[in-house]
Amino acid sequence: MGLVSREQRINEHLARLQLHIERSHCAETRRHNRAFLRGVRVALWCLSMRMTPAQIDQELRAELFGTPPPSVGRATPGPRPRAEIAE
Repeated sequence: MGLVSREQRINEHLARLQLHIERSHCAETRRHNRAFLRGVRVALWCLSMRMTPAQIDQELRAELFGTPPPSVGRATPGPRPRAEIAE
């Protein structure tokens, strides 16, 4: 088995957290924890892209509230708001 990158290990941890969230019996808890995990994912992505605090704020708002993400300086494939995913 080859070397596993730091990014791959983080993604594996996030996937395990997502699985744990989906196994919750309470729909309200699942919704809350999904929103929290989306925030964690986008925050980690923003930090890895070395964004400014203003850019991080825009990305978090786009992810959590569905506001349009900034069109300039946004690298893909980062977390995206649901509206952008549905397109």
